[in-house]
Amino acid sequence: MAVPSVITDLNVTAASNSPAGTDPIGSSLDDFLRAAFSIVRREQAQGAAIASAATTSIGGNSDGNYLHITGTTTITSLGTIAAGVSRTVVFDGSLTLTHNSTSLILPGAANIVTAAGDIAEFVSEGSGNWRCVKYVGGATASGVVGSTRNLRMAVTTTGATATVTADEIIIESSLGGSQYRLANFSKPINLATTGAGGMDTGTAPVSGYVAIYAILNPATATSALLAVNATSAAAPSVYAGANMPSGYIASGLLTVVPTNASSQFPILDVYDRHVDVSPVAVVNGGTATSYTSIPISSAVPKNAVAWSGLVGAAATSNTTTVSPRGTLVGQIIVYTTSGGQVQVPISMKIAVAQTLYYYGASGNLANITISGYDI
Repeated sequence: MAVPSVITDLNVTAASNSPAGTDPIGSSLDDFLRAAFSIVRREQAQGAAIASAATTSIGGNSDGNYLHITGTTTITSLGTIAAGVSRTVVFDGSLTLTHNSTSLILPGAANIVTAAGDIAEFVSEGSGNWRCVKYVGGATASGVVGSTRNLRMAVTTTGATATVTADEIIIESSLGGSQYRLANFSKPINLATTGAGGMDTGTAPVSGYVAIYAILNPATATSALLAVNATSAAAPSVYAGANMPSGYIASGLLTVVPTNASSQFPILDVYDRHVDVSPVAVVNGGTATSYTSIPISSAVPKNAVAWSGLVGAAATSNTTTVSPRGTLVGQIIVYTTSGGQVQVPISMKIAVAQTLYYYGASGNLANITISGYDI
């Protein structure tokens, strides 16, 4: 008739617990009562912090079910305790939780890179196996994949290399999957190589476009950039190709930029979702007098949702009208006066991929130049 000390000393079947009705209690009654009260209290108590290790034995913590895990060592196991026991843990630093389909089952069947303040709830399934039933925090909390803060990419000299920096980037294992935040990001990209830090496969396109993704290997907490040919199709928000470098499981589209005739970056600037490029004339002396579609693939990629530049009318007392889809919706009219030619800076949404619509009044010579776009 031993007095229980931890919850696993108790049995879910009432008759299997002590004392039984026929047991002589004597002076032990107070021990049983105090043990029961202690076990109940520990269910709502904070235990001592545990340092992270390959096996971080949260099941062996007997002074409270809520505890902190310190350190940055990768965790592959949480120790052994009876099935059904739960622990709520707070991570004090960045470390990797390694998914295992039996012993450490994580949301999305993917590794998790923790951030300070992240909270997880684990339930033992017995025999050293644990399941994470809830994860809340910086690594999986909220945000839209590809979201960035202060993303910058400046190419001041034509070449195959560039560097992307950002205060923070949000990426995912898949749309709606495990989410990760990359802080203080600064990574190079080289279009002349393949693999992490280069093209996903093959060579960069000639006078086309490349999508640039941030990618992450959670097991090693290693991030990189990956470039993908995005000339003929819009790049998805999460990398969908068959050439993700080994170990990298999460990604997020950062930008889509042009390449020149040498398969290199031209001079350009990226500011979050906006790209500034050298001006491209898409209409030069246009004479259309009714809405006419103009392909602008030489100036913007398929991912572009808006363009910016100059719209001009070259005849005295005349107009040039531009529109996202050749209707009154969203159209902008540029007027000239008796002084003749005028050019006006505008920004316009793209309703039809890589296409704008324009017309001018009779006798007008329209000019449209694009020098930037948003994705």
